[in-house]
Amino acid sequence: MSMEKSKAIVLAAVQSGDFLLASQTCIALAKETKHDAELWEMAAQLCNQAGQPKAAATCYAYSARVFMAQKKPAQAISMMKHYAALSYQDPQQACRHLFFACRAGGLDCNICSIREVSQDVCCMLFRNDDFWRNIPDQAVATLLKGSSVHRYADGAYIAKEGSKSTSIYLVSHGSIQLQLNAVNGGQKSLSTIHTGSVCGEISYYLQWPERVYSIIAGDDCEVVEIPYQTLHKLCQQYPVIKKWMDHHFEKDILEHILANIPFFEKLETLKLYDISQQMQPKVFAAGDVVFQQDDIHDLDLFLIQTGWINLNYEWHNKTYHLCTLKPGDVFGAVAMIESKRKVTARSIAACKLMCWSESDFKAAYAQCFQLRDNVAESMARYQHALDEIRQYDPKSNAPQPEIDRVVLLDAMYCRNNIAQAYFNT
Repeated sequence: MSMEKSKAIVLAAVQSGDFLLASQTCIALAKETKHDAELWEMAAQLCNQAGQPKAAATCYAYSARVFMAQKKPAQAISMMKHYAALSYQDPQQACRHLFFACRAGGLDCNICSIREVSQDVCCMLFRNDDFWRNIPDQAVATLLKGSSVHRYADGAYIAKEGSKSTSIYLVSHGSIQLQLNAVNGGQKSLSTIHTGSVCGEISYYLQWPERVYSIIAGDDCEVVEIPYQTLHKLCQQYPVIKKWMDHHFEKDILEHILANIPFFEKLETLKLYDISQQMQPKVFAAGDVVFQQDDIHDLDLFLIQTGWINLNYEWHNKTYHLCTLKPGDVFGAVAMIESKRKVTARSIAACKLMCWSESDFKAAYAQCFQLRDNVAESMARYQHALDEIRQYDPKSNAPQPEIDRVVLLDAMYCRNNIAQAYFNT
């Protein structure tokens, strides 16, 4: 069919109100000419009139590509704004096209710096992941202003294990791999992060100064890099976001950590998600007493997230040091048997503990036989350690008993560090 005849059919169909025929004919004509961006735009408008939003989105995308090739970024961005408004089922794809449109015109790939792109369009592009869903539009715009976009080839390092933790990453196209010991040759694959999802938030939330895993491009991918500094500013500006982010990160990460600490992972009749929701953070300064020997109130269970705790035992007016607990250790369980604390726990550095309240702990203890067995085993170990101290003669030349942390807690209660608890290494 000649181009003149096709144009005549389009015009006649529009005049008669048959927008479906007009759109189909216009698409066929645009495919034939290939490089006519205005024709693709017209096809998109006709598809809209015909009630075909997906076809309209495709036409807008083709029009944008032609404008990109012609180095007309303003027109390309205009087309992608229409695309984003129609292609609501795939906002990340619209985001990717917007980034490409920016680059084609030699513009900054920070999309919020492009005045032609409205704030509501920018915000809509990042609504697929839970990380963004509860953040107000104005906050998302603020977040994006401080972020940048990068493309990586398959297998390229986005961040290496051991490097400084400075950003979190949103995958805007493609996928990335998380690998443990990748730098040293171990290459234990942890997980795959797909388009629309976030990674790197663990180091941010747990305040790890270095990456404990490598982030590697699983295929040709594109990521939005969001510096921690930008997140800090956002949390200062919007306290409600800080509260939500703390809860979001804390509970998701905590559930995974609990699943990889033997004391919790074998509690088949309990849901770790429920336990993670019940646990609340408590912060202690250096030298603070977490609980005192012989206390009979607030018999909570604790998981050390950051910092260190000393366990001490008072015997005949002397203080004996049992051991020092580290991040990833669980303590405070044995009070559930005797209804009082057997030792004193004191922070030796500023620390953050996750607290499982006495009431919730007691309810789970009554319900779950595995939990009762775990606590009984811990009680036996504590009793053995305290017996060693009671048999010690302070007048002798023998050194004061020092109880090994692993002997006291067993592998059931402790990890070398919180990273091992998270990654189950």
